[in-house]
Amino acid sequence: MIRRWLARHLFYPVHEALCGRDTLHYLQQLRDSQWLAEDALQELALHKLQGLLHHAADQVPFYQARFLDAGFDPQAVKHLDDLQKLPILTKDEIRTHREQMLAAGVKTAELTESCTSGSSGSPLRFWIDRRRARSDPAARRRCHQWFGIEPGDRGVYLWGSTIELNTQDRLKQMRDWLINETLLNAFDLDDVHLRQYVERLLVLQPDYLYSYASTLWRLAEYVRTQQPELKGLIRRVAFATGEQLLPHWRDEIIQALECSVAEEYGCREGGLIAHECPAGAYHQMLENVVVEILDEAGRPVPDGVEGRMVITNLEAWAMPFIRYDTGDRAARRAGLCECGVRLPRLWRPTGRSFEFLVTNTGARITGVSISRDLKNVEGLAHYRVIQLAPDRVQVQVVPNFRFQPERGTAEIVRYIQARLGPATQVEIELLDQLPAHPSGKYRYVINAIPTASD
Repeated sequence: MIRRWLARHLFYPVHEALCGRDTLHYLQQLRDSQWLAEDALQELALHKLQGLLHHAADQVPFYQARFLDAGFDPQAVKHLDDLQKLPILTKDEIRTHREQMLAAGVKTAELTESCTSGSSGSPLRFWIDRRRARSDPAARRRCHQWFGIEPGDRGVYLWGSTIELNTQDRLKQMRDWLINETLLNAFDLDDVHLRQYVERLLVLQPDYLYSYASTLWRLAEYVRTQQPELKGLIRRVAFATGEQLLPHWRDEIIQALECSVAEEYGCREGGLIAHECPAGAYHQMLENVVVEILDEAGRPVPDGVEGRMVITNLEAWAMPFIRYDTGDRAARRAGLCECGVRLPRLWRPTGRSFEFLVTNTGARITGVSISRDLKNVEGLAHYRVIQLAPDRVQVQVVPNFRFQPERGTAEIVRYIQARLGPATQVEIELLDQLPAHPSGKYRYVINAIPTASD
C-alpha cells in the first residue's frame, strides 16, 4: 500500500514533470470533460480543431500548400464537418512530404521519432512532441479509471515494441519499479517463457495486465491447458490492444484469468481513438481525436453504417495529421451509454489482425513480432509475410526508392530466421504491388501452413 501511494502521489508525478509533460493536469481535464453534454463536447473539440488548423496554416509548409490548393480558409471553420472541404491524407503522402509536414520552429530536443508497427504492411515514420506525448497516456489512464485503475496501481505490460524493449536498461527498470509497473516480452511465448510469466504474475498479483489481444489469449490458453488451478492471476482487468480482440479470445481470457477484459483501439500515428467501457461500448476520445466515418466516395455515412475511418489528431501539433485515412473501418453508435460517460460511441472498430506463426521447434509466436522487426528494414513500402511450412516463409515486398536489394533482403532473412529459427527458408518476391487477399481483409502476416483438414 505504501509503494502504491508513493507511486501515485510522488514518483509518477515527478516522472512526468521530469519528462516535461503535464500528463496529470491534462488527465484531470479529461476526467471533467467526459461528463459534458454533447453540445459542450462538440464545442470543445471544435475549439481545439480551430487552433490546430490556424497553427498548421501558420507553421506547417505542407498544410500551407494544401489549404491553398483546396481553397480552404481555417478562419471559416465553424463546425467539425467543415473538415470535409480538405482532401484525405494518405500514408504515401506522409512518406513523400514528411519533412514539409513538420512545424517550423519546433525544438528538436522536444521531438521524438516514432514509427508504426507495420501491421498494415506499410511502416510509417513520424514525429511527436510533448503535447502529443502527454495526451495519449492521459486518455488511456482516464479509461483505465473506468475500471478502478489509478496511476500507481500495480500493472504488468506484456509487450513487444522494440521502442520499449530497447530501453530496458537500469534507469528504465528503476523507473518501472518506482511507478509500480513491470514489462515482460510478449514475443517470447513458448511454454517455457509462459511458465516464467505465470510465476511472475503469481508473485506480482497485478491489478491490471496490458497486452496485445492475441498475447492475452495465448496466456489464457496456457493457463487453461497447463495450469488451470492458477486462475485469478489478474486482480481486476486485462486491457487488450494492438489488434482485434476476437470473441472467443475474450471468452477464454475471462474464463482462464478470471478478470474483466476491455479493448483499446488506436494506432501509433493516430493516437488512442476509442476505448471500451465497463458497459461494452467503445467511446471515442473526442477531446483528442476527431473521427469521420465515410463511404468509398468520401461522404459521411449515417449512424450504424460501417465506413472508412478518417481521423484528425487534435493534439498533434509538431507534425499534424489532418484527415488521415487509418485504413480501418467503424460505425457510429447513437444514444447515450449506460456507464454515464457522455463521450460519443462507436460500434467495435474493424482494424488489424495478426496470425500466430510456428517456429522450427514447433512453438507459436505472434505475428506482431515479425511486423515489428520488418519495420526496421529501410525502403519497405509494403510487405506481406506468408508462412507456408514451419521451415518455409514467403515474403512479398513492394520496395520504394530507399530499398537496397542486397542489404534489404539480407535483413529480412535475418529478422525472420531470428524469430522462427535458422532452418527457415525465406523466399523474397519483389513486386510492384501486393496482390489482393481473397478474404478482402488487411492481412499482412499470414499462417498458411496446411492443416489435416486441408
